[in-house]
Amino acid sequence: MNAILRKGAAILRRGPLVARNYLLARLRRWPVSRITGHWINEIPVYCVSLRGATERRSLIQSQVEKIGIQHFQFVDAVQASDLTHEKAASENLYAPEICQHFHGRDLRLTEIACSLSHARIYRMIANSTAPWSLIIEDDALFRARRLAKLTWKQLPTDAQIVFLSAFLHERPPKQKIARDVYSGESYAGSTAAYLINREAAALLADAAVPVVHAADGLLGRVTNRPDDIPERYRSAVRFPALRSAIVHPEVIYNGSVEYYHLTAIGK
Repeated sequence: MNAILRKGAAILRRGPLVARNYLLARLRRWPVSRITGHWINEIPVYCVSLRGATERRSLIQSQVEKIGIQHFQFVDAVQASDLTHEKAASENLYAPEICQHFHGRDLRLTEIACSLSHARIYRMIANSTAPWSLIIEDDALFRARRLAKLTWKQLPTDAQIVFLSAFLHERPPKQKIARDVYSGESYAGSTAAYLINREAAALLADAAVPVVHAADGLLGRVTNRPDDIPERYRSAVRFPALRSAIVHPEVIYNGSVEYYHLTAIGK
């Protein structure tokens, strides 16, 4: 009973939208509307998802169909249970020494698996003919009305990555570029949803393996501080410098914050 009361109090502190999301999560629903004549109908959309994540896949598929996204596919995520640190290192999928330099610890197997999953999609995009693609994770929640208002003309022409979700709940982004579009300097994490062009995907496909950072950590490094690499490691790993922008307020939620992991409400 005390836990229920604490949860209720936390929801009230966070406001009515969190209360709504909590209820929708219980009902396994998410409201979206159809979008027509928009770039989201024209570009490939890749969703990284564990093969067995049936509930998440069902909700994503429902959103995709209701919005009218045409070019969508699930990409099976790497299973952390199939990895060990020793196996990943021996197969040159993971660089533990370099990881220790940056983080002071080994990455968790779930972090390595997630990074390898995004790397798999980078390679798919690099081998495609599409100039731009959208990568989402299977906890993504589309804010269809806001997304429908985001035009391609608002995005900076030199951007290579555009974050549609970027963990900016606690502080506003910096350096406004256009309406609801800001410099990528304020990126604080989240690989829930981001646009990426083919050139950037090709560079990241090479930089992402062997894994040194979690997937969102890699994106933060290549868009903000790619040159912070000791000389002794530069033959093993190189991070490209990519230009980025952030859309805020976000047009796609990170559902693990706003929906699925209800314990996050207490934070």
